[in-house]
Amino acid sequence: MNLFSQIGSKVGKGLSMLNPVTAGLQIIGGVASGAMSYQAAGEGLKQLGQSKELLNQQEASLSDITATKKNIATEERKEDVNFLMSTESGRKEDLTKVLGQRIQKSNFVTDNQVQNIYDTSLEKIMFSGEKAMSAIDRKFGREIVSIDESEASQLSQIAQARQNIRMQEAQFKRDRTGLGIISNMVWG
Repeated sequence: MNLFSQIGSKVGKGLSMLNPVTAGLQIIGGVASGAMSYQAAGEGLKQLGQSKELLNQQEASLSDITATKKNIATEERKEDVNFLMSTESGRKEDLTKVLGQRIQKSNFVTDNQVQNIYDTSLEKIMFSGEKAMSAIDRKFGREIVSIDESEASQLSQIAQARQNIRMQEAQFKRDRTGLGIISNMVWG
């Protein structure tokens, strides 16, 4: 038995239980329901098309926003590194001046103690700079990871929305076919 004969037998069974007036009204209501479903499906397809376009725009702007955020994070890192280098350079200059003053006070006679103090102080400055640089790099890395995670989350939401649109689109397309109209009329 094919699909149309199945539908016909169900309609026939349903109609045989009704009086002719009620059966006629039910048929008219089913036809009206099918026509309304057809029109609603057409309108739904138009709206889904607009939704797809909005998702495409969101995805494109998301890529731009992510690139901008990464550029900002990169610029902040550069500023932090430049500040660190400037500070470290200033500390090294101050240390060198102090060493020069001590050497002058000793009539340019240097002993190992002054040189050792200078070397130890220079090592501390360099170690402090390396530690600060490491902190700058960790901060930058966390920012980039956070930006990437945010983008991935939003892309996942866009992908889910697209999947929902495809499912709705398939339903609307079924409603626009002859079989969809008949099924809406019969099962309304």
